[in-house]
Amino acid sequence: MMVLNNMFEVNNFISVGLQATALRNSVINNNIANAETPGFTRSIVEFESHLSNEIVRARQSGTDINFANIMPTVQLSMESVANGLDANNVDIEMEMASLYINSARFEAMSISVMNNYRRINVALNSNI
Repeated sequence: MMVLNNMFEVNNFISVGLQATALRNSVINNNIANAETPGFTRSIVEFESHLSNEIVRARQSGTDINFANIMPTVQLSMESVANGLDANNVDIEMEMASLYINSARFEAMSISVMNNYRRINVALNSNI
């Protein structure tokens, strides 16, 4: 049963990662849509630092991961460099590259979840 618990724990991690990539996709699309909006400040999704901090906290305290502590958040970008006279800090090429990378992450995590559920199904249906 411990093996199944670990498999479900992996899915919990991947699920939070999928939420972060879905949110990041929306934020990037919003940045792209506003690339020509005067005074627009791009937003970013903060996730990896939340994940890292929670893993460190759980290891140091010897407690379980609290998935509520690793939920992604949206923040305005602290970059002060504007890409033109309109005080807009969206770099369309950077956003498009970020969108591609984010989409690849989402696909990889989706495949991982599907494969993990296949393994769980095999474990549940085996006659061991």
